[in-house]
Amino acid sequence: MKQVNDYKFASNLLIGAVCLLMINSFIVTGRKSSAEIIVASTVFLFLLLLSILVRKGYLWLRYLFAFLIIFSLISLIMSLEMQIQRSLPGFIIIMVNLLQLWALILLFKNEMAQKVKY
Repeated sequence: MKQVNDYKFASNLLIGAVCLLMINSFIVTGRKSSAEIIVASTVFLFLLLLSILVRKGYLWLRYLFAFLIIFSLISLIMSLEMQIQRSLPGFIIIMVNLLQLWALILLFKNEMAQKVKY
């Protein structure tokens, strides 16, 4: 029962991250081309689909999500100084990455606990 709650909470964290990304896309000023809007919408829908499938218990998605979050964290580390200078949009990007990392930890928590025996 505890494991199911972890998956639901991880799914909620991912949905929160998507909401923050949507807010961030509205905060960033400037006109967006139709290609940028299509790419952003595709990313939002993919992340929402990922969070829904995690909630339903598709465990193989943990590995896909781990792969994606590694690249996300690498890009965040490489652009951390720029993100800090951007104030609110940069803060939102950092929060999105932290939420995604927290969700990833929740998804693998039970598997790690089973492998480590005291």
